[in-house]
Amino acid sequence: MAGLDLTGLSEEALLAELPVPVRQRITEMSGRSVPEDQIGAVLALAPGGSIARKGAGSWRADLWPAVVQELRVLCCTDDARYADIRDKWTGLQGDTASTAVAALSGAIGASLGLAAGVVAPVVVWGLVTVLRLGLGVFCRQTEPKKLEVPAG
Repeated sequence: MAGLDLTGLSEEALLAELPVPVRQRITEMSGRSVPEDQIGAVLALAPGGSIARKGAGSWRADLWPAVVQELRVLCCTDDARYADIRDKWTGLQGDTASTAVAALSGAIGASLGLAAGVVAPVVVWGLVTVLRLGLGVFCRQTEPKKLEVPAG
């Protein structure tokens, strides 16, 4: 499979990158069996009131789905947008989860027009979701659906 190898990351190391209140909220929602997509949507809404977009425009209401799609491009394809981060990934994984999260958040944030700090919690949760599902399942589940037009 093309894309990014996440074998060096663990759920625990990724969640440790989040502020304690965010980590506690995730733990509480996970304990209530809240689906990963709903947790991602909650995390995507959290920074909206206090952090602005880079440049002109308004807050992205679709931040969670946008991050999921960027993670799909990064992890499941060889798309040129993320070639640089893929080339450096082995070295980033050898450092700490902090380095990997910062690099991924910066790259995804730049692609979405948002500061890395805005997307970092959502990127962390996206990576946790990928680890929980497994890369192959994540890639299949997030594959763009093809519209079938009936013949006739």
